[in-house]
Amino acid sequence: MSNIVRRIAAGAVLACTLLFLAGCTQETTVSVTESQKTGPSITVTHKIIWDPPGSYLVGFDANQAFLNLSLTNAAITTTSGTATVSVKDLTTGLIVGQQNFGFVVNGNSIYAQDPTAVYNWLQQFTGYANIDVIVDVATTLNTLSEGSASSTGSAVYLGVPYASATAGWSYTGGGGGSGCHTRICPNE
Repeated sequence: MSNIVRRIAAGAVLACTLLFLAGCTQETTVSVTESQKTGPSITVTHKIIWDPPGSYLVGFDANQAFLNLSLTNAAITTTSGTATVSVKDLTTGLIVGQQNFGFVVNGNSIYAQDPTAVYNWLQQFTGYANIDVIVDVATTLNTLSEGSASSTGSAVYLGVPYASATAGWSYTGGGGGSGCHTRICPNE
């Protein structure tokens, strides 16, 4: 498992990678793992945890929340996918809801495919006193050349990053390939 970086969110809060945030002073955590490494291709999974009172979900604008990837010697090859959003009642310790939502990639940022559906689903949890909103989102990256590479995922709401985590890996080549993916390699 790679780094876990914690920041206290002041002003607005993040509710998910896809990413949903509302607003106040709560804790937001992002963690990241890298797995399924095959040649230059690697799957990186980000987990965003936001711990607001349920009432904060009322003002949450899913259109303004996203996960931004800052890449070194890597490019994102995922263009869309599915993120899992879970809500945990911290009073009982139970997961009280879980739903999959589509995401889309624009540049190096991951957004909810249907922000209205995310908002509507989260409204059923506004009566909970203390919850965690947990988002798991996996993306495929391609290492551009041999050597070290990294991906830093930052949870962003209203243009402000609230938490981030970095995964790093090395690509040693092999098989005579350049390490490029056809979607991102220049014509040679």
